[in-house]
Amino acid sequence: MIGASLTVRLSATIVGIVIAAAILTVTLNYLKFRSLLENHSAGIYQFVVSDLRSTVEAGIDLGVPLNVLTNIQTVIDRRNAQDKTILRIAVFNQSGRIIFDTDRSRIGEAIPPAWRPAHAVSEGWRFSRGEEWIAGAPIVNNFQKEIGGIVLRYDPDVVGRKTTSILVAMTSEAVLVNGIGSLLAILGVWLLVRRTRRALADSVRAIADAAAPGSRDANAADERAAPAERTDELAPVAQRVFARLSRGERLLERTGLRRQ
Repeated sequence: MIGASLTVRLSATIVGIVIAAAILTVTLNYLKFRSLLENHSAGIYQFVVSDLRSTVEAGIDLGVPLNVLTNIQTVIDRRNAQDKTILRIAVFNQSGRIIFDTDRSRIGEAIPPAWRPAHAVSEGWRFSRGEEWIAGAPIVNNFQKEIGGIVLRYDPDVVGRKTTSILVAMTSEAVLVNGIGSLLAILGVWLLVRRTRRALADSVRAIADAAAPGSRDANAADERAAPAERTDELAPVAQRVFARLSRGERLLERTGLRRQ
């Protein structure tokens, strides 16, 4: 019983460690893949924004003011229709007012300040907060002066769907590997403590036998018989000692008589 309990406890401990390691590995890999997918998706939409910016700046290079380039509305509408993950595309002027937008009800409004960070660089910027995932880039004229910008809002669930499928795949693989590893761990523990279980079982039986009433009577009889056995063993020794003492006494008597 004790041996079986030892096996169960050791097996449970090892299986718990294996499960914890599997959970930690899956979690770290999931976070890593999610970060990579977020950066990859942001890079794709940043490329779309750069492509639209090149189209807008090509018209500005011809000397046409930004607010007069009416074909921009057609360009952003067509690009928005091509990709369902693009939720909105807006073009704003230098003051931050929207002049072209796939959501026409927003034209004339000011863009949210977070959509145009103060530290924006010429290569573009990215912004994500809650349901707002933004990729943007400035628009410059022939004199490299910023005269506006373009922002693209895309669906954050595009990353969530991909990471969810990856998480499901990693979890299923981890469950399979963890199951096999747990079985091997249990088998290894059983083989490892086999001798220990036997030794513990023998100890338990010996203690149980010693605690039994019959064994107590036998032990008492053994204790009573022990003094008699020790007496039988000491008798020959005593006889030899007495014989030596007698010889010594006679030798002393002879020596005294000679001196007289």
